[in-house]
Amino acid sequence: MKLQWMLDINTCIAIMNQHPEHVRHTLMKHPVESVGMSVISLYELEYGVCKSKKKALNRKTLDGFKTYIQTYPWIEDCARICGEIRTDLEKKGTLI
Repeated sequence: MKLQWMLDINTCIAIMNQHPEHVRHTLMKHPVESVGMSVISLYELEYGVCKSKKKALNRKTLDGFKTYIQTYPWIEDCARICGEIRTDLEKKGTLI
């Protein structure tokens, strides 16, 4: 199965915090291999752990999360394509 869901940082945090619960439940309906995050999101999550007052807890949570989520590289073509998609969505009134 190929990647169908590329999670952003806010979705990753919602899943790890289990709040709101429906985000995690929705994700669990999809095969593990169809869900991923970019290395940019992983960087942001790692940065959050480093800044956290609860480093040990947040490290454990992130490490556990990473066992279920594949991390994908972010290449220049991805940035261009995502820019085009976002522009098209904005023109349709759908903000991301």
